[in-house]
Amino acid sequence: MGRQGVRRERPQYRVTLYYKALVAISDIIIYRKTGLVPSNHSERFRLMRREYP
Repeated sequence: MGRQGVRRERPQYRVTLYYKALVAISDIIIYRKTGLVPSNHSERFRLMRREYP
């Protein structure tokens, strides 16, 4: 499905994959600094604001 979405040039699919990659990277950064894994977007943004003002 991923390769088909990219091949067929579905912009929304690409945006979704890009966003998921950014979320995964931010979770790794948060985990390395705090040892916590955010369970939802609100917690993720709160931790990012607190640790990286």
